[in-house]
Amino acid sequence: EHWGSMVVTGGLLYATNQDGITAVFRPNIEKYEPVSVNRLDEPTNATLAIANRHIFIRAEQHLYCIGE
Repeated sequence: EHWGSMVVTGGLLYATNQDGITAVFRPNIEKYEPVSVNRLDEPTNATLAIANRHIFIRAEQHLYCIGE
């Protein structure tokens, strides 16, 4: 189940489901190209936010920032 929207940044597509699992893949019409699956320890209903080369995820109890 997904409530948030998919997000594309840096040539990758991110889809986060309500269980806090984000699937990352390369958008390709001809075949599905998975890159990684990342899991949070809590649920989320939010769309990922992208700013200054960082990804922000608002989950049930925390705000996560992913980037270098």
